Amino acid sequence: MGNIITIAIGLTMAFVSIKAAAPASFETVAAQIPPVKECRCEYPWQHAYAEYINDQICYSGLYIGDVNGDEIPEAVIDVNTLGSTIVLYYTESGMQVLNLETVSAWGSVTYIPSTGQFLYSPFYGHTTGTWGYEEYYLYDWTRTEYVQTFSMLRDSGYYWDEEHYEYGESCINGDPTDNESFEEKLREIEKLRDENSGSLPFWYLEEEAFENKVKELLPCFQMLNLD
Repeated sequence: MGNIITIAIGLTMAFVSIKAAAPASFETVAAQIPPVKECRCEYPWQHAYAEYINDQICYSGLYIGDVNGDEIPEAVIDVNTLGSTIVLYYTESGMQVLNLETVSAWGSVTYIPSTGQFLYSPFYGHTTGTWGYEEYYLYDWTRTEYVQTFSMLRDSGYYWDEEHYEYGESCINGDPTDNESFEEKLREIEKLRDENSGSLPFWYLEEEAFENKVKELLPCFQMLNLD
């Protein structure tokens, strides 16, 4: 009889030891993991824009507003003071990106409010070793996307003095053209650029209210770390 009691006590102690060593239940483990923050964005375009901007490592400022008249705001990223610009817009297919990247220390991107167009010159102001070089593109909103609708390009020529110079080959919309016609169109495009320069009221990083302005429209926006 004594042996039976001893065995019973031993089994009971072993069971208690096994139970104590068992891993915590799933519910207990889950409770220890902090809950994932729910996105506070009301519309999908807000979250998509914020995610894209949050991934950027460098930019100077932002503008968020309806620049193409489709009643859905666009996010325009001023990448740097040299003119590089990224336009984020939202369609039935989701977020689309128009990347207008200028080259080195030259270039310009101009928004035309009256038409919703973007005028893009990747080498504007670049003259060293490129005499006579000109390059411009216009991007139009088609109600579904931004597409390039105009281009003009003149290759580099050479200039020795007023009697010895030659322009490079000129094209408008991909078709070769004479230099007189090119110059006429160039004056028109330059006027369009100059009249609309600075037309987007960018919010710049150094502004005190910058973060609040952006978060009002993109709740899950994260401020760029400037340290």
